[in-house]
Amino acid sequence: MQTLIAVLVLCMITHYCFSDGRLIWKNSGSLLRIDRTLDLAFLVLPVFLIGLLIIGFRPLDAGFDTPNYISAWLKLDGFNSARQDGADVYGNTEYLWWPLQSLFIKLLSARGWLVLNYALVFFSVFWVYHKICRHFFVNPLIFPFVFLTYYFVYSGNAMRQALALPFGLLAFCWWFEKRYVYSLLAICFSIGLHWSSLIFILTPVITLPIFRKKSTLITLPILMLATSFMIDDVSRVLVQIINMPELTVKHQLYFEGGRASHVGSIWTKFNFWLCFGVSFLFLATCPPSRYSSNVLHSYVLLFLSLMLFGVTVADISERFFPALLLVTPLMVILIIQRFKIPPTILELTIKFFFLALWILICSTESAQQTLGFTL
Repeated sequence: MQTLIAVLVLCMITHYCFSDGRLIWKNSGSLLRIDRTLDLAFLVLPVFLIGLLIIGFRPLDAGFDTPNYISAWLKLDGFNSARQDGADVYGNTEYLWWPLQSLFIKLLSARGWLVLNYALVFFSVFWVYHKICRHFFVNPLIFPFVFLTYYFVYSGNAMRQALALPFGLLAFCWWFEKRYVYSLLAICFSIGLHWSSLIFILTPVITLPIFRKKSTLITLPILMLATSFMIDDVSRVLVQIINMPELTVKHQLYFEGGRASHVGSIWTKFNFWLCFGVSFLFLATCPPSRYSSNVLHSYVLLFLSLMLFGVTVADISERFFPALLLVTPLMVILIIQRFKIPPTILELTIKFFFLALWILICSTESAQQTLGFTL
């Protein structure tokens, strides 16, 4: 693991030596340009390969989720029965996850399946960054920094959510572009991968003009935090209205079952403060009027508000960490762009920030147990 850290540091240094700040500011041009080739060779490829080694080739018995995913995968017996097979073993009932995975059961081993899912997450994140960065004049090849946050770990244990979230963000992008059919299809696909993506049904609401005002961007998260004591009552009403068995079970588990949280106190979690700090600073310092689209502001407003509304139930609040970590690199870049500092210095700052963040994550017991590695 120490060797992989050293390799990543060396690649970052090499990339910086050839950089002119384009990673922070420029977003135009083909991926076949010389400068983009350098980005691919010394940033994208190293992060992908390191993730492949750690996530794709993690031990088959690493953590809790991986062996259970593998057990369910090995029980799949065709497309039509895949949803029930997966539910019997793993317990999840999304209508697309196991049926889609069953398409590869005759082609891949369990190891190959883990590699495939990591690759799908990686390239779906690239796809959505290629889509969203054009609105902010930022190079989309910043997307590997997503995998230097705890999203790196979620890609190995929260596999369904890690793959579902980029499609939810794509839905946001398409909705703002008034491509409503594409947006609705992306929402359905995201929900089919993970039930938590039901939140994306709120896309038409959160994109209303009232939620684009700067005052709303600041006051709504604060209001949601102040009313977080009501989450039990509010969620109970929503579950009754939606009348969906899967949501009923989750509500009973979190609020009525006396379930011991695997998260612990939310206030002691570094990822909570990272998501809160970066998201709130972004909403406070980056007014929507500076950009050609409000898509990122609406997305961050939604998930920051939900994360704060759920603080009294740590497992619920933690569910929204990955959604904010997915856009953390873009938010960090937009924040530091507000400072009158040369682009090369800003690029050095962001590389140092995410390298330090990744090393910190790799040093945690939770990451090591989940992905089965040691420093």
